Amino acid sequence: MRCGKYREGVILNESRMKMAVFMEDRKIQLTEWEGPDGCISTKRVAVEKMQVGFCYRTKPAGEWDSGWRFMAGDESHEYMDKPENSGIYKLITIVSIDPDVLPLLKAPCGSAFERDEKGIFHQVDDWHLE
Repeated sequence: MRCGKYREGVILNESRMKMAVFMEDRKIQLTEWEGPDGCISTKRVAVEKMQVGFCYRTKPAGEWDSGWRFMAGDESHEYMDKPENSGIYKLITIVSIDPDVLPLLKAPCGSAFERDEKGIFHQVDDWHLE
């Protein structure tokens, strides 16, 4: 479980939302990324350092937002219904935890990906945001 050192990131836009940026994340850079670098992730990924099992890209919620949403894939409905179980993070935080998501980041809004039993991501064609 990831606990310990982190620093608060920049307060983005006027939404006054803070992003947690873990200190060791500064070692990796998203050299080809353009645009906002914020995302929303469950704490199963961002705090407990579980691999991403499911992710999707939606319309950004603000100027800070890339539109990416990351989950371990084993979160229950009850877990997902509690806002305290998710947070705003930098994309680099998620990529540092699970580098397998890096090639997915340029996918357009509306894209969704699921990891199979062998650990390979596949695009989910029949998935739609509720």
